[in-house]
Amino acid sequence: MFAQGKYKYCFGKLNIRCQFNFVVFGGGLCAMPLYANVVSMSLYKKTSGNPKLENSFFLFLDVLGFSAEIIYNHKTGDSQSNLTKFNQAFNMASPHLTKGPKTWDYKIFTDNIALATPINKFGDDENDFGFIIVSLIEYQLEMVLADFFIRGAWSVGQFYMDNLIVYGYPLIEAYRLESQKAINPRIIFSEDMKSTIKRYLSYYAKGFSAPLRAHLLKDIDGELFVNYLFAIYRDNENPDYSALLKHKNVIEARLNKHKANPKVFPKYVWSAEYHNFFCQKFITKCPVQYFIHGLGSSRNFSFI
Repeated sequence: MFAQGKYKYCFGKLNIRCQFNFVVFGGGLCAMPLYANVVSMSLYKKTSGNPKLENSFFLFLDVLGFSAEIIYNHKTGDSQSNLTKFNQAFNMASPHLTKGPKTWDYKIFTDNIALATPINKFGDDENDFGFIIVSLIEYQLEMVLADFFIRGAWSVGQFYMDNLIVYGYPLIEAYRLESQKAINPRIIFSEDMKSTIKRYLSYYAKGFSAPLRAHLLKDIDGELFVNYLFAIYRDNENPDYSALLKHKNVIEARLNKHKANPKVFPKYVWSAEYHNFFCQKFITKCPVQYFIHGLGSSRNFSFI
C-alpha cells in the first residue's frame, strides 16, 4: 500500500511545492523499494552515485500495544475491522506531517513510521525544529483521539534515506530509545537532541519565553517529551474542549480495559496523569468535568 502526491504550501511570500511519498514496507526496519510507477523524490543526495550522509533530524514512531492488538484480533477474527480503523485514523492524522514548508522522507511499516529530514544547512535549524514539532503534536493528538497511542523517540546525526536504504546511527538510537526507554505513550529525545534543545533555549533573553517551552515537558525521570495536547489550541487562543473531552474518554476506556493487566495499566495511568497536568497548567480554570478522577496520585511533570 502506498500513496504519493504533492502538497502546496504558502508561507509568507514563499510559495513552496513539497513532494512527499508514503510507502508501506516489510521486514521490520528494512525498507521495500518503490516500484516503477512511483517517482523517487528523496531529499538525500548522492555524490558520484554514492549515498551521502547528512546531518538530520530522525524520528521513530510506534503505536503502543499494536502488535498485541493484531495478535488478539487474529484470534478473535476481527483483524479486518482493526485494519480499517487504523487506516482511517492514519489517513486523518498523516496530513499533519506533510503540511508546511518542511519536506520529509518517510518509511512506514504497519504501525511504525521512520521519518527523516536533513537539517537546513544555510539557515537556523531551530526553524526546522519548530515546523517539525508543530506538525508532530497535531499528528500525535489526532492518532490518540482515534484510540492509537503513540510512543517514539527523536534523534539527530548523520543519516541517509532513499527508496532502498535507511542508514545511520540516529535510526539505531531512536529505535533503542523507543523500545527500551520511552515505555509510556510519549515521544522522547536522544541526549544529542537534548543538547540541541538546550542550545535553542539559550537564544532567548531572560524574560522572553521560547516557543518550544509550550511544546515540550519534562517527566520525573528527567526525559523530555512532546506535549502533544497543546495541539488543542487550534486557534491559538481557546482550547478545543471537545478534543480534550474525547482525549479524557479514550484514556478512561483504556484504563478500564487494562485494569487487570499490571504491565499495561501503568502506561495509561501515565496518560491520565499527563492529561490532568495539562488541564491544570495549560487551561485557566479548567472545568472539573475535563479532569480524569480516581487516580489516587499525580505525576510531577515540569516545564523545561
